[in-house]
Amino acid sequence: MSDNPQIPDMETCPDDHHCLNGSKCVENPYREGSYYCDCREVDFEAAFEGLRCEHRADVYCVVEGISKHSFCTNDGICIEQVGPESAHMGCECTENYEGSYCQFVKGSKPKGYPFMSEEIV
Repeated sequence: MSDNPQIPDMETCPDDHHCLNGSKCVENPYREGSYYCDCREVDFEAAFEGLRCEHRADVYCVVEGISKHSFCTNDGICIEQVGPESAHMGCECTENYEGSYCQFVKGSKPKGYPFMSEEIV
C-alpha cells in the first residue's frame, strides 16, 4: 500500500527516495540516513529492478515458471536459462541499457550498486 495517495504502490523513504511497485525502503548499511529500494520485497508475482524498482521483467531466465531472481528488463536477452534455485547469469542488454538485469539507462548505474560496499556516489 502506498504512503503517497497520488501514486499507488509507492513507498517514500525517510531521505525522500521513492520505491515503486510495492518495493520496500532499506537503509544503506554504509551510509547512515541514505536508503535504497529492495526490489525482492515486491508483493506482486512479477519481478522488478532499477533504483526505484521501476523496470518490470520482460523475460524470465528460468527453465520453468517465473523466478524473481533471474530475469531481464528493457528487452534484455537471457545469457542462460537456469533452474529456479540457480544463480542469475545476467542479460545481454540493448545498446541503451546496462546492468545485470538491464535495469539502468547506459551511463546511469551508480558507483557501488547495489550498495554493498562503501564505494557510493
